[in-house]
Amino acid sequence: SGLLLSLGFFSEIRVPPHLMQQPSHYMPEQGLWVWRTEDEGGANLDLYIDVGTDVLFQVKEVQIDQENHHQPPPIAVPRDTRVPDADKDKAKETPEPRYPMRITASLQGEGLGVSAWWEEG
Repeated sequence: SGLLLSLGFFSEIRVPPHLMQQPSHYMPEQGLWVWRTEDEGGANLDLYIDVGTDVLFQVKEVQIDQENHHQPPPIAVPRDTRVPDADKDKAKETPEPRYPMRITASLQGEGLGVSAWWEEG
């Protein structure tokens, strides 16, 4: 669960829900995360993290798999979070690929999250 980010050449950057801007929630029908904040007037403002959007993050942890760090990572394939019901059981049976390195990141803090959120204009 959470958000999976990619730099193009590396795609094992995970942002768990507790490290998103708060309060954030996942909208399964749209496949998007939303940060609910307030505008300057105090009204609710929903800010979406769209697929392919530039995101600024802070690295919290780097995990290196000592047993597999010498192996190349699996080929990066975009993951579709909206798995059809018929394929959900199959998805549960498929083991998660092992990566030589994983990064845990945070979107909490001023200036972090979708870069457009912080642009003046």
